[in-house]
Amino acid sequence: MEFEDENKLHTLLLNKLNPWWNNNRPKIQSFHRADYDFIKTLIQKERSVSILGPRQVGKTTLVKQLINDLLQTIPGERILYADLGDKELLSLTKDPMQDVLQIYRKNVLNEDLSTLKDNIWLFFDEVQKDAEWAETVKSYIDHYPHMKVITTGSSSLRLSRKTKETLPGRAAMQIMLPLKFADFARIRKTIQPDLPDGDALRSFGKEMRNYFTQSLEAKNFEPLETFCNDSANYFLPFESEAQTMIQKYLQVGGYHEEVLEPDASRRNRLLL
Repeated sequence: MEFEDENKLHTLLLNKLNPWWNNNRPKIQSFHRADYDFIKTLIQKERSVSILGPRQVGKTTLVKQLINDLLQTIPGERILYADLGDKELLSLTKDPMQDVLQIYRKNVLNEDLSTLKDNIWLFFDEVQKDAEWAETVKSYIDHYPHMKVITTGSSSLRLSRKTKETLPGRAAMQIMLPLKFADFARIRKTIQPDLPDGDALRSFGKEMRNYFTQSLEAKNFEPLETFCNDSANYFLPFESEAQTMIQKYLQVGGYHEEVLEPDASRRNRLLL
């Protein structure tokens, strides 16, 4: 990699992608998906996590929320984020993951990777842009025990196959789908406070599954029936608003940015 390009890449990583290296926190949305806490726990347990899903479901937003949480207890210089879909980044390197790590180690971390005593966290967004991403992650995990690697990718089928073939036993794979209706309702309530409570919808779904399982085991469905009737009484005052929201969910789907977009014409362009 040429010296001039190396300097440009370092500047890009510092000023655009990793503002916490300059003690600046990233601007993030406060809303957390229903599966956020599960993924947050997963990255603590596993050496590597591969988050796969369609475009626009909120993978980048989730990753930045994870980083923001880590910054509560971890120095910023121990966290690297690189968006491999960034056109400027790709114009500066033909081997993005390796070059980004080299610049990070030399200019920010200032430690030998083989003698790390505390974890460093590497977040690589849109890894499908690097043809050798899985082999690179395998090498990191095999050689550096204090390295955590979290990747996201949009080409789910191909990336899923490559994760299973190249990283068996090394990377946990998490599929990230569009928002469920309860999450959709939680977001919409932040915009329109008079709408039904999305957290209540989510709790209702979990409790109903528990009641259903218990009823099957006990061969007694009376507790389930009572629970459903009581819940119906809670949601009944919101029936009209709920029907409107269901229609909106069917139109927009569970794509994070589109749910938050108030302008219908722009929302339609995003969906197309």
